[in-house]
Amino acid sequence: MPTFTYPGVYIEELSSGVHSITGVATSIAAFIGWAPQGPTTQATLVESWAEFQAEFGGLDARSLLGYSVNQFFANGGTQAYIVCDGGGGGGGVCEHVDYSVGRRDRLTAGDGERGNAGA
Repeated sequence: MPTFTYPGVYIEELSSGVHSITGVATSIAAFIGWAPQGPTTQATLVESWAEFQAEFGGLDARSLLGYSVNQFFANGGTQAYIVCDGGGGGGGVCEHVDYSVGRRDRLTAGDGERGNAGA
């Protein structure tokens, strides 16, 4: 049924059958790096800097992960997934990984010793 708003102007909305796109969160970050502690088998959701410190050990001069996450939360971030890229052994504790960049579009992680990069 048309709505009469002004003389000579009639508005009638018709259903087009097209569904609108549902909004989703676009402010959830993911960080991958080395940390002095924390799980290595899964991505871990953290929602504050204090939670990151408790789970992954906070700032460590040997890695930029803690500094990056710190700045994310300092700049208003609210949710981040942390992936500790330590791999192998260590009883669930992150270990250092040596990175070597082959081509511009490819990053490979090694086993922690220079010259032994995996594919």
